Amino acid sequence: MLRILLMGGAEYVVPVAEKLLNLNHPPGHLVGVVCPPTQRLGKRGAGKNDSALAIWAKSRLPSILCLQPENPSSPEFIQVLSGFNCDMVITAAYGQILSEEFLKVPTYGVLNIHPSLLPKYRGATPVPGAILAGDTETGVSFVKTVRELDAGDIVLQQSVSILPNEKADELLTRLFYRSSLLVAQACALMAETTVHFMPQEHQLASYSKKLNKTDGLVDFNESAYLHHLKFRAYAPWPGRYSYFDGKRVRLSYQESGVCVPKNTLSPGGFIYDKQSKALVVGIKGGIIQLDFLTVEGKKTMTAREFWHYANQRDTPLIFALPKV
Repeated sequence: MLRILLMGGAEYVVPVAEKLLNLNHPPGHLVGVVCPPTQRLGKRGAGKNDSALAIWAKSRLPSILCLQPENPSSPEFIQVLSGFNCDMVITAAYGQILSEEFLKVPTYGVLNIHPSLLPKYRGATPVPGAILAGDTETGVSFVKTVRELDAGDIVLQQSVSILPNEKADELLTRLFYRSSLLVAQACALMAETTVHFMPQEHQLASYSKKLNKTDGLVDFNESAYLHHLKFRAYAPWPGRYSYFDGKRVRLSYQESGVCVPKNTLSPGGFIYDKQSKALVVGIKGGIIQLDFLTVEGKKTMTAREFWHYANQRDTPLIFALPKV
């Protein structure tokens, strides 16, 4: 039986951990997880915040060890890893580059779960990247980890359809659930010394860009199609936001009203529609409908509450960047 360590943190990785823990037959079993360090909350560090995977692992002590190094490639942690006698390490959205020294420690190497059909969308944001491109298909790839970003040989790969209105967080959760159903097979292949894995066609590689907070700023002169893609790709972060009366406003779109073809409003202009209970905002060639809005420093408002709030201001009813 292989001794397996899982490196990750996000909630969507937990199904992979559950599947590995519940393996009661070869190829292996989960003996521990490696997660980001506990974060202290507040100015005085009074509270603590663990990742979802760390919380899961700590609830299962002592059967599962939870390791939380600041730097997994440090000589100190590599020494710990060497003493752990692990046969395989699996990484899933861990977020740190591992050194050559680290990669040499597990008997069968390091296996990475990547939520795209590599070599497409290498990098940190493959799911938003696929949605922004308007793709209707993506997938999960199990690849051998090498020093070059997401460039290792493919051990196992499976395609997954992208649903028409699916948001990035929903798709990411679904992809990692699919990977949990494949992880035992991938581990068995990884440990099979006679198997030859598929090299990636590096000339076909594409890269997903790192998301920034400013990516969520809405341009009301963009097409309805682009609004729909960005609404889905930027959920939950950085989300979609604009400005009204000089204050930042986070926008929550109605599921059924992201893109509507008819429009009598100027881009950024808005009214309240009683029938849909939505704030209707003009965009290029159409409208969008918002059901909740959050003005900085205030509690989240319904569309109707925001409409009353906006009408109490001595300013045009339009979303626009604040004047400098």
